[in-house]
Amino acid sequence: MGMVQLFKKKKTQLAMFLLSLFCVALLFFLWQSSRPKHLFHISSSETTIVKLAAGTACAQEPATFLEPETVQKIVKLFNNFTYTKREYYPEHDGNSFTVYICFYSEPVLICSVTPNAVILDRSPYVEPGQQDYIYIGEEGYFLPLFELMGIDPEEYYQQE
Repeated sequence: MGMVQLFKKKKTQLAMFLLSLFCVALLFFLWQSSRPKHLFHISSSETTIVKLAAGTACAQEPATFLEPETVQKIVKLFNNFTYTKREYYPEHDGNSFTVYICFYSEPVLICSVTPNAVILDRSPYVEPGQQDYIYIGEEGYFLPLFELMGIDPEEYYQQE
C-alpha cells in the first residue's frame, strides 16, 4: 500500500471518528435538555414557617403553618418539584396563589403556584436568570397546597 493510500485511509478513519464523537455529544445534549430539572434546594432544617395566600394580589391574610411536619412536607414538595418546560412570563396578574417559605419570619422564597407550575417573579430571593419565568411540571403536582387551603383550583381560577 502506498503512502497516499495509507494517508487517505487514516484521514477517512479520523473523519468517521470525529463524526461519531459529534453524534454522541449531540445525543447527550438532547437527552440532558429533555430530562426534568429540579428548581429548588431549600434547607428543610432552616425552614420554620410556610405561609399560603390566595386571592387577587393576595388580598386575604395568608394561612400560616408552623407545625414542623406540615412545614417539612411543603418544603419536600418544592424540593422534589421538577420542570420540563420554562417560559418567559413577566406579567402574571389576576388571582394568585402565593407561597412564602420562611426562616423564622424572614422569607427565603416567595413564588406563585398553579396546580402544575411555579412562577418566580422579581423577588430578591430568586437567583438572577430565574425570575419572570414560569416553570411547568407534572400535571396536578401542587394540588396538595390547594388542598391545605381547602381550595378547588378549577373554581379558583374561574374567578379571574
